[in-house]
Amino acid sequence: MVLGERVQNSVLYNIGVEIGNGTFDQLNVTQLFQGEMAPKFKDALTLLAMEALPLFLNSKLSLGLVRRLRHRELGDEAPKEACLRTVAFGMDNKSESFWLEMFQVMSETVSIGMVVSDMTVPGIPLVYINEGFKAVTGYGKEKVGCNCRFLQGPETQRHLNEEIVSALRQGESLLIKLYNYKANGQKFQCLLALYPVFGPAPENEYKYQIGLQVDFNNGDPLLDLRVTEMARVIRQLPQTVGGEPISGLAAVVGELEAMVEDCQLGEESIYSIPPSTF
Repeated sequence: MVLGERVQNSVLYNIGVEIGNGTFDQLNVTQLFQGEMAPKFKDALTLLAMEALPLFLNSKLSLGLVRRLRHRELGDEAPKEACLRTVAFGMDNKSESFWLEMFQVMSETVSIGMVVSDMTVPGIPLVYINEGFKAVTGYGKEKVGCNCRFLQGPETQRHLNEEIVSALRQGESLLIKLYNYKANGQKFQCLLALYPVFGPAPENEYKYQIGLQVDFNNGDPLLDLRVTEMARVIRQLPQTVGGEPISGLAAVVGELEAMVEDCQLGEESIYSIPPSTF
């Protein structure tokens, strides 16, 4: 291996990573990930995954690339076996299930719990549960069709449940920390965010509530990362099933995201944003 002068990388140097100029006479990935380099690779990949990639995906450049790719997929001369496809490949974007199908693909890429309640059906049943929810609560997709009362137990705070019910009824965003119970009966502190999604204009019918859950265990070394992931997901969620913005809702989303990022919640703290601001 021949290395030239070592230089500071402006993007990664804040985590102590340096890039060596030069060439490798061979590439042995196993050796590269051994020893002192291992934590630096981990820090660099975390930065790319948690910060750089979301920024890129939210950029105009990324949007343009996705639109061009999507246009190719829908074209008459689109290759049957493309090496790169959007997650919407093969889906009908005019169908009523399109939004939910897209959400399912996205929600399985995160570690936090994510569920969707259908606000147009009596009893507001869950219509989707991701694998992250099973990791947080022990309950999986077998609970689709139920509402979230199965998480409640003897020490679940009744007045906080009332706040949740009010947010569900009114189409409010909510950030709350309360006691819930896992499938094995274990009590845990759940950091819960509720995020409403509406139908297309001009009616903007109240369609769904997305629930995001994190096990707020202060002994978890990854707790900060999970809370940061919750804030990132909230930043990327759509305001409507068609992706169109709703006047006034952007500020609400930003406020909810900021609440999660500044998550210094007491055991019974509530942050609720009324629907009148939408």
